[in-house]
Amino acid sequence: MYFIERMFRRFSYQAPVIFQRPGMATWDHGLTKDVSEGGFFIWTTSVPQVGETLELRLINLLGGTMIYFSGKVARVQDKTARGPGIGIELANPGASSELKRLCEYLGQNVSVEDAETSGPSGTYNYVKATTLARTLLENMSFMNYYQLIGVTNAVLPGSLRQMRGSMLADLNLPVEMMQAGDRQLLGQAMELVSRVMGILGNPQRRMLYDLSLGEVDPTVVTVLIREDHLDPLPLREQWMKKFPDRIPRAAGLWQESQHLHNQGQVDLAREMALQAARLDPFNPLYHRV
Repeated sequence: MYFIERMFRRFSYQAPVIFQRPGMATWDHGLTKDVSEGGFFIWTTSVPQVGETLELRLINLLGGTMIYFSGKVARVQDKTARGPGIGIELANPGASSELKRLCEYLGQNVSVEDAETSGPSGTYNYVKATTLARTLLENMSFMNYYQLIGVTNAVLPGSLRQMRGSMLADLNLPVEMMQAGDRQLLGQAMELVSRVMGILGNPQRRMLYDLSLGEVDPTVVTVLIREDHLDPLPLREQWMKKFPDRIPRAAGLWQESQHLHNQGQVDLAREMALQAARLDPFNPLYHRV
């Protein structure tokens, strides 16, 4: 990793990123600290082990696209100013043309060394804010709320709160010297972020939204029951009306999970229990705390 970092210049760049571990159906998420053509550093509370290979998706805030990568965890840092993080070494450093274009642009505006001294009205922040705003507004009709902000429905409430503050801070630039169109653009984007986060940041409204999509992450439900005292029973009634076929399938998986657990096959039992919870996510039986 250190050799690759010397080969490729690093640039300060904060953007949402999601990553998936081999054999896992769900995606974890984080926020980049910096990027290079050889790798990047991610702030994340879901910390893999050194040497693990990952599939990664990085939001290009300057181009409005998603950049796809494969890489491995080169280092883990438990304590940073913004919590734990991981250093990623890309499987094919220097091979991504999209990442190369992003780094070339960043190289003309801001580097890691310059980041601490760049003011809120600098060129990089201005372009980042307007591009983020334009991307959000253009994708509003084509993506669900999670896709719009670059995460999955497995994102935990605490991470959503951090994202809301970060995105609003990126969009909240001084407008005195901006053209009227850009002022309107940033205002509309801030209103959109506030509206989206107002739904996803409210436990009841978020679960109703997820229910309308037909996909609810059981881990999120467990956290909301424990930390926000969410009552799952009214939501389960609606889920049962909308997806009656999933309930007996979940019950069968749960029984099989208990049988496997009694036989000592703990890992397989846990996976089957998780499948049951995905099919019947508001069943209190699957969220005992």
